[in-house]
Amino acid sequence: MTMVDPDTMRRLALIRILLMRAENDSRLSIPFSFDSVNRLHDVAEMFLALAAQHYHVQIPREFNEYWSCLETPLGRPLTYRAQMQKFNKIRVNLKHYGVEPSQTEIDSARQTVHGLLYDECPNIFGLALEDVSLSNFVTSTKARGFLNSASSRWPADPTEAFADLDEAFTETVRDYEMRKVVTPRVSIFDTQEASDLTVPRVGVTSAQAKFYTAVAQSIKALEYEIMIVGLGVDLRRYGKFKSLMPTVFYNVLGGRSAIDRPGIVRRDQDFEFCRDFIISTAIHLAEFDYDFDLYELYRDAVRADRERKAREARAQVESSGKLVERFDLPFPGKNGDGRLGHRDGAGDVSDLRG
Repeated sequence: MTMVDPDTMRRLALIRILLMRAENDSRLSIPFSFDSVNRLHDVAEMFLALAAQHYHVQIPREFNEYWSCLETPLGRPLTYRAQMQKFNKIRVNLKHYGVEPSQTEIDSARQTVHGLLYDECPNIFGLALEDVSLSNFVTSTKARGFLNSASSRWPADPTEAFADLDEAFTETVRDYEMRKVVTPRVSIFDTQEASDLTVPRVGVTSAQAKFYTAVAQSIKALEYEIMIVGLGVDLRRYGKFKSLMPTVFYNVLGGRSAIDRPGIVRRDQDFEFCRDFIISTAIHLAEFDYDFDLYELYRDAVRADRERKAREARAQVESSGKLVERFDLPFPGKNGDGRLGHRDGAGDVSDLRG
């Protein structure tokens, strides 16, 4: 695999992300899938423009001219020419003439652009598009670490690799959630202020304790799913993601044990789906992100109020001290006789003895 400079690598990562989003849009029902035609075309053009820059050839003015200008540096014809010409006509008809594409044409466009980028990327840039890391688009450091760990463990250790993916998703959501809190451990997305449900330890039978535990776990799981749906995570894709995860246990020291469920067989496309699902979730959350800490804001307000009161108290003490100075220090009066006095508003000195 040839070395690719960081700028090209980041642009390939961006192209891959935009392709993922365009492909997802293309699977929406009509008419919501129409815009994916423009998105797919833009991604293809970004890829071809990057290829032209990679070979130091001038970017053509017309889309169809990419096949001519790239043929010489490649030493062969660029593939998918006929399919992309057909797709370009569909895009022009939609954009300029309002001709609505059929679902079959949209599906064909998605397959064509996907094929062009994934087939040509290794030939042009020396690496497969699926090998372009997208983890840098994940803002959570912990989640990014789990993603990189999963990639290094797959496929040699599939159970631990998918356990890493499970933790990566959890950390992605937790990072977003716990940067928006009302108290140190309660986020604004919690459905109740005291979300730690506890099981009574006194006055209950073992059967009742088991029931309470099951209810508490069910409520917590329901709260979590309500939250991720509210955050805009696709519950259908999340369901597939969770179905591929092992059962993970944690001990009191923070150690992890992952156990696979019987019958689970994972393929490369399953790993790619789960990895891309985490990254697309992180990117989706980043579209509307902010930090909010009501508890820290409250502490800042209390601190500021204390400082204000302290300043006012110091000002009162200093003011009182100045009055004492004025009345205790002897200084010459009008006639310079040394009697105690004070200055009036005009600057004259009056006798304090009357």
